[in-house]
Amino acid sequence: ERAGDDLPATLDGQPFKQAVMAPTRIYVKNVLAALEKGTIKALAHITGGGLLENIPRVLPDGLAAHLTKGSWPQSELFAWLQKTAGIDDIEMN
Repeated sequence: ERAGDDLPATLDGQPFKQAVMAPTRIYVKNVLAALEKGTIKALAHITGGGLLENIPRVLPDGLAAHLTKGSWPQSELFAWLQKTAGIDDIEMN
């Protein structure tokens, strides 16, 4: 509704409709392989609360994580959603 007819032709190299309807990527196989190697020390399922509320839940008392905006790429889809919906940076985390 907010975008009206101003929809991009493509996002992340895919036709717009395909990009917005793509299923969530499932990481179970990757996580299980890492667990078998013993390289994972903690896990957090990032849903409500995003990174800012969930990462501290897996850290021992007295430790903190410092996240740097822009240190990993934002997909065109999420950049478009943020701009179109007027979502602030904190809410996008």
